[in-house]
Amino acid sequence: MRMSIDLPELLLRRAMALAARRGTTLRELICEGLEAVLSPPAPGKQPFRLADGSFRGEGYADGVDGGDWARLRDLGYEGRGG
Repeated sequence: MRMSIDLPELLLRRAMALAARRGTTLRELICEGLEAVLSPPAPGKQPFRLADGSFRGEGYADGVDGGDWARLRDLGYEGRGG
């Protein structure tokens, strides 16, 4: 079946380069990608879930402004040679 789609230029160039490195066609590469996206996950394979790393508290420590990223970075590296 024929179809026409617009792809971002950089994405198309990357796909064409990968197809050339693999010695395959762009069509085959696109089919492989669609199959991977449309296939159900392998049995027993659970989707990635990030562990909850939150903690109890009242937010930032006294005297620390959450929007001052340079200060937060400095505090994070304080005493570590950073």
